[in-house]
Amino acid sequence: MTTPTPPPPSSHFPGSTAIKCLIALATYAFALITFIVLPFSVMASDNCDSPDPRLICSPTGQNIVAWTPIATALTAVVLTTWGLVSRRESAPAGLVGALTLLVAAWAVVGGITG
Repeated sequence: MTTPTPPPPSSHFPGSTAIKCLIALATYAFALITFIVLPFSVMASDNCDSPDPRLICSPTGQNIVAWTPIATALTAVVLTTWGLVSRRESAPAGLVGALTLLVAAWAVVGGITG
């Protein structure tokens, strides 16, 4: 009779699931704030005069400022969820990618409205 072989040791340390959950919760909160607050940055165009050359004073710039945070927040939620539930070794890249997208959205909107 042979004895069963033990499963291979996990590459995760014991607290990795808790850390992933905390990072995911923080990313969800950041995405929610981005989704709710950042589109209101389009109000930076209130002081535009008709010959104003700034991007925020054009309809294209206003659309970028209004829709970029919404699309980015929804994409970040999908990436975060994938990073949280996937068992692949590349799963943490979903969390990092989501945070990178959210920070980039704030930088783009800040650059246009600045």
